[in-house]
Amino acid sequence: MRVRVGVFGGTQVGKTKLIETLLNKPFSEFYRPTIEDLYHMDFNIGETNSYNLEFLDTAGAYEFPAMRRLAITTCHIFVLVYAIDDMDSFNQVMDLYQQIVEIRKQVPIILVGNKLDLHQQRKVSRREVDRQTIYWQNVPLEVSAREGVFIEEVMKHLMIFIRAKTPSSQDKPTVWKRVLKKLPILNVFSKAAKK
Repeated sequence: MRVRVGVFGGTQVGKTKLIETLLNKPFSEFYRPTIEDLYHMDFNIGETNSYNLEFLDTAGAYEFPAMRRLAITTCHIFVLVYAIDDMDSFNQVMDLYQQIVEIRKQVPIILVGNKLDLHQQRKVSRREVDRQTIYWQNVPLEVSAREGVFIEEVMKHLMIFIRAKTPSSQDKPTVWKRVLKKLPILNVFSKAAKK
């Protein structure tokens, strides 16, 4: 089963770095503006359910509205990323949220505040995030792609939505726990926690 995850947000909020960290790639300080990239991850659940998870990394600049609209129509799950040290980036994801729900009505959306390592320069308060997202169906997350902090929470939320999307969601919860342990990023964190 193919599941496409659209990763949206403003420029330089860390969308690409978030995806690369989820895929267990080393962090790099090098910045290259994205127009649109597609990353893949394959995994199995039990013996019968195999998944191809596609991460669609979208442009942060709004110069490509037709591409963004097409991306919205082709994604199954959305990850909206803002930088906690940039209020404009938060306002941009709130606008993106409105665009997505206008086009798709009900669709899973995960809100991720990145750059938690810059918490001392925070411009977006948790209170403001909670106020703006009170009616969303999941808890907003804050992570640091640079330091790999709380990245596993993003993957856990994705797995919950993928499980809900699966036609035969009769898999036992223990199977899903085993899958979460097998995902690359979670293995990295469990090893790091033991050191």
